[in-house]
Amino acid sequence: MPRVQLKIKQNDKPNNMVPSTIASFPNGPLTKNMLHEVKWRVTGKKHPNNSKMRMKIHGKKGKIEWSGIHTSNDKMKSTNGGYNYFIAVYNKKSKKMEMFQTNSKNVTPMTQQVAVSNGSLDNLSNSLAYMGGRQRRAVLTHSFGSRMARKGLKDLEMNAVTEDNIVGLDEIEQHLLEEGYAANARYENAGMKSEAEIGLYNNRKNILPYFDMEATDPNDAYPFKNMVSARESSAFKELIVAMENATNDEKIQELRDIEDRKWKEQILRRLPKVHNKFQGVENKKRRNIEFQKLLFQQCLLRFYWLGKKIKVQGSLETLVEKRNIPTSILTKFLSLFSDKQNRRHVGHGGGDSDQEETTVYFRSPFHTKKLILYICIVTLMVEGYRNYDPSYLAKDLKISMKDMLRYFKEVGAKYEKYKKDNINAAKKSKIPGYGEYFVRLPVPLTFPKLSRGR
Repeated sequence: MPRVQLKIKQNDKPNNMVPSTIASFPNGPLTKNMLHEVKWRVTGKKHPNNSKMRMKIHGKKGKIEWSGIHTSNDKMKSTNGGYNYFIAVYNKKSKKMEMFQTNSKNVTPMTQQVAVSNGSLDNLSNSLAYMGGRQRRAVLTHSFGSRMARKGLKDLEMNAVTEDNIVGLDEIEQHLLEEGYAANARYENAGMKSEAEIGLYNNRKNILPYFDMEATDPNDAYPFKNMVSARESSAFKELIVAMENATNDEKIQELRDIEDRKWKEQILRRLPKVHNKFQGVENKKRRNIEFQKLLFQQCLLRFYWLGKKIKVQGSLETLVEKRNIPTSILTKFLSLFSDKQNRRHVGHGGGDSDQEETTVYFRSPFHTKKLILYICIVTLMVEGYRNYDPSYLAKDLKISMKDMLRYFKEVGAKYEKYKKDNINAAKKSKIPGYGEYFVRLPVPLTFPKLSRGR
């Protein structure tokens, strides 16, 4: 590793200039593209009768505005837990880094809101599309929420800086843009005394789908409707019709004989169970939901098998046809479980006009963990939340039983060992670890506590 020369500078700017400051985005960081596209403006003004400095940071993109106001002086106590903040500027050519100490005593949280002009919201959807679920909810709450709702959100935002700067936790790897989470207010900070505990809880909201800690039914602990929207589930319509018609062994075998790779054995194996459990016209809706869960599980596994580096030239349709993952579902997975990078390379013509663009999606260790946790949750859904043998999934994902049990534990599941006589009977199985453990999902949800060593 090359040596880096470090130089720390005190920011001693004239009074008529704005001191260095740090802005935080408690509702989720902006993407790189969004950060550069927003027009930012920082203004500062010193009070003529005292040493107070009033600083305003404002940014706008389309119909979305970000603003933060901060008033401070040298005598004010820091609200950041005694931390000092620096802005680092690294020069790649000189291999030197300059650290500028901020004069501000507080990091400024940025409030998001909808900029409405003439009662028009024509471009609002385009602006919100850049954001994850937490950001979108914050924007709409600040703009249209009740006074109490805005106050509650503001209180969370003011504490977000200390929550996002926790060290010593392997689980907290990055702050991601997520969709589909609205935590129960009573559980936000309930029973949590340390910043590490709060940070770990918030990280779970980022890495897990929406969960309800008050749920008394396993089906409500991780609501399937929050994982797959109505628009996304409509992509399964044609397949669900085929599953609905597969009411006996002969018709299931017909699906098995189709050579388009649309049907995996784990789906076909469960079809009779779904039909038997939800018989009759009155249960058609519930059957369809179970079919959706099976198809969603299959898509998750297929995405996992795509690997940690996915190259796409042109549109996604080629990958959609090759892997049999609907476009809407694949787009969702790429957003949830990967980072996007566009690369240009020279085509056969050799000129600038012949440059071809390849989109590469990278699945980081964090994304891989997140994907496996989603697979664990959906597998529990499909298997009825109890007495599931995790050896099947460990074999499919090619991971050890120890790691598999740890993943199930992180989603709130419990595992137990089978009796010795069952283990002895399972020794003949070709599946490693078969018959040794079973997992279930108890409710209300309880997650692993923070270990003292971290």
